[in-house]
Amino acid sequence: MGAKSALVIAGFDPSGGAGLLSDVAIFAGKSIDVKSCVTCNTSQNFTKCYWVEQLPEKQILNQLNHLLEDFRFDGVKIGAFPNLNCLKTCLDSIKEKQPGIPIVWDPVIKASKGASFVGDINKEVLIDILGKIDLITPNRREYNTLKGVLGMELSELTNTLVTGFMVTDTHITDALLSKKEVLEFTKNMVPGKDIHGSGCKYSALITAHLILGNDLVNSISESSQEMYNLYQTIPC
Repeated sequence: MGAKSALVIAGFDPSGGAGLLSDVAIFAGKSIDVKSCVTCNTSQNFTKCYWVEQLPEKQILNQLNHLLEDFRFDGVKIGAFPNLNCLKTCLDSIKEKQPGIPIVWDPVIKASKGASFVGDINKEVLIDILGKIDLITPNRREYNTLKGVLGMELSELTNTLVTGFMVTDTHITDALLSKKEVLEFTKNMVPGKDIHGSGCKYSALITAHLILGNDLVNSISESSQEMYNLYQTIPC
């Protein structure tokens, strides 16, 4: 059996802390082959995102369709997109050409340290998108923004992992919301540690575990522990 393969659709962060370079490193660490589509270029470092240059939709679709024609993927991880209409069109193409593979979307609405990525959010387009993916991984701010647009829980449409759902001085809890239940994943807080692109890394790890055959709950649990281990290794 050949190596598993991932498709990453995301922006380019020259610092490697988030976006394509970060995702490639995560998948490579799991011995998963990876191909990528660039959606935007940025100027940023670990301190701030200074500007974002969105690629035209035609360029993004050209990249995607050529890859889908030539490679078979075991999973897709999606990050920053110039707009939701473009994301919807890309998902339509993936669903048509390679149906049945897991799709994880980390909805980068605004960089944690700077620029915005997505413009106006249309309710009907968002509903369509959520119906085509297997998991969305918003932080608490992004979750509240998207829930406000929908006027209902995201989990009515897809599995929703809210990162940083509850935060105390000693613990951080992520919550997996589905139609059936709410599952919490709690880990100890590591004081004084901040990882650029932590949400990006987390969702890439989850996608990697799904590609390797783990179920969703175990994929999140394993990835949560790996993120905790990563926090322990970085300097203050």
